[in-house]
This record gives sequence, C-alpha cells and structure tokens, in this order.
Amino acid sequence: MKKNLPIKFKISLFSLLVIIFTISFISCKEAPAVVEQQQEEEKGEVTIPSKTKETQETTPETTTEVEKVDAPEIEGLKFDQKTKTYIAEENNPYGLEAGVEAGVYVNDAVEINGKIEDSIGFKAKFIEYIQNKIIQETGEYYFPILTNLKETEGAKMTDLTITEGADKGLKVIAMNLPVGTVFHVPYSGEWTFYYIEKSWYSTNNQAADFWFNVWFDIGEMNFMGGVMVYSSRDGEVLANMEKIDDIIYGETGEDLGDEKRAEMKLGDSLGKILMQTPLNCTKNKEYHVFDKPGDYQLCIYLIGRDRTIGGVDRLIEIGEGVNKHKVFILPDFQETAHEQNN
Repeated sequence: MKKNLPIKFKISLFSLLVIIFTISFISCKEAPAVVEQQQEEEKGEVTIPSKTKETQETTPETTTEVEKVDAPEIEGLKFDQKTKTYIAEENNPYGLEAGVEAGVYVNDAVEINGKIEDSIGFKAKFIEYIQNKIIQETGEYYFPILTNLKETEGAKMTDLTITEGADKGLKVIAMNLPVGTVFHVPYSGEWTFYYIEKSWYSTNNQAADFWFNVWFDIGEMNFMGGVMVYSSRDGEVLANMEKIDDIIYGETGEDLGDEKRAEMKLGDSLGKILMQTPLNCTKNKEYHVFDKPGDYQLCIYLIGRDRTIGGVDRLIEIGEGVNKHKVFILPDFQETAHEQNN
C-alpha cells in the first residue's frame, strides 16, 4: 500500500535540493578565479638569470707571489724584490741622491763564453766609486760591460786569445750586439777617436774599424794603461769630439783620416751599432790572429801592466761566491749624448 509523504516533507526536500544545486553552481563559477589567482601569483614570481647569479658570487682574491732573485746586499743601497731595483739610501758613500734608482737586476741578461748569466746595471757614480776602490786596493783596472743590458736583448761576449805574434796569449773581449745598441764610456778621461778612411794593416785597402781609446795613470808607479774599443765601420759616433790632427801613415806619408778628442765621463755614449757588419780586426788575419775569429760588432782591448790584455775576467763584479754578478752601465739618461748636444 502506497504511502503519501506529507506536504511539509516534500517542500523541505525540494528546498534542500535547490540549496545543493545552488552551492554546486557557485563553486563551479568561482573555481576559474582561483586558478587565475594562482597563475597570477606564478607570473609574479621573479626568476634571477644565471648570469646575474654568477656576478653575485664572490671571487676569491689571488695574491701573486713575487719571484725573488739572489741580489747581493750593498752598503748604502736597498734592494726591492718587487721591482728588482736598488734604491739609494740616505748618506750613501756613492754621492747618489736618496730615493733614486741606483741599479737594476736583469735575469738572463747576457751570454758570456756560451753561458747565459744574470747581470746588474748601476749608475755611473756607483761604478766609478767601485772602479777607484779596486784601483786603490789592487793597482789593477777593471771596467763594466759597455752596454745597457736592461734595454739590450741577445748580447753576447766572447774571450778571444791571440795565437800568433808579439801579443800571443793575450785576451780581448769580442761582442755581438743587436742593431741599435748604444755602447758607453767605461772609464772617465780624455778619449781619442780615430776616424780612418782605410786600414793601414790591410792589403785590400778596406775601410778600417772605428777606434776609440783612453789612457790613464794607475798608482804611484805612474803606470800607463788604457782601453781600446773597436767598433764596426757601419756604426754611428755619438760622442761629440773635436778634431785635433790628421792621421798620417808613417811609411808613405798618406793622410788616412782624422784624430779627434774629448773629455768624457763614465756612462757617456761613444757610439751606436747600425748594422751587423763584422769587425775587420777580428775576422781577418792581417793584424792579429785569434783562436776564434768570427763576425763580431765590438771588440774591447784592455792594455794593462806589461802590455797584458784582459778578457772577461777584467769585468767589474758585485757580490761574493755564487752570488757574484757582472756589472753593466745603466745610463743616467735615455737619450744619446749626440741628442743631448743638439
């Protein structure tokens, strides 16, 4: 038997269905807004580019270690390992102004008899002080390397021994130098320059090498010594010298060229290598015969006691034992003497 529901219950049931339907409809309508809000929030998120992130990372500081050299300690000078220079101190015995650069250490500066060596360049005042001290203590003359090895790369020095004639057994120093190298005065005094049109000892009447020399007294013995520097004819004379005489060949009376003189100080510029033309005096056998004749641009003869001629053993050295280095001239100026006089 079928029972009829009360009217009140029917109405209540209908109302409940309406409410459920309404809530479902509103929920469906509001859902997209929530999604949109989530999308907006995602869009608002800031992403830092990788490049910017890298720049924000702190780079660790790296300190470069100074490569130290075994520079000898020298009275009145302080050595700076960073710049490899010697700086003059107050009341130094060399007459150098305090705080100025007095010298510089150069690695692999020169090749001497086939061995690459470090060398130290010093200003003229320092070298002259050392030179005079050696003369006072030993009565012997020593001299510096004539070129600025701080600016000259590839310089070579070779001992040559004379094998025949009156000067047999004596040594001289021959040098190979790059084009453009300036060579300097190794001893203060009155220098003489011989500009000879042709060689008096050559049977080929070839042009003679440039010839510079200085003579000096040493000690109470009134010993006369000197330095002769032969330079290739293809060079430039930088010294400002005055002509004092003609050079006359004694046997024939022929005028060979000019003799010039000038009072010059250690470190002044003598000449400049312009070409790789070799010297006549070390290449041919018409004047001296050497054990290692060859193509050299410069040759240094040291005339000593009893006409002894020294090789690289007469170069000034600083330091002791294994910490001993040959000394080269560090000019007080950058321009040449020729440019100064002009």
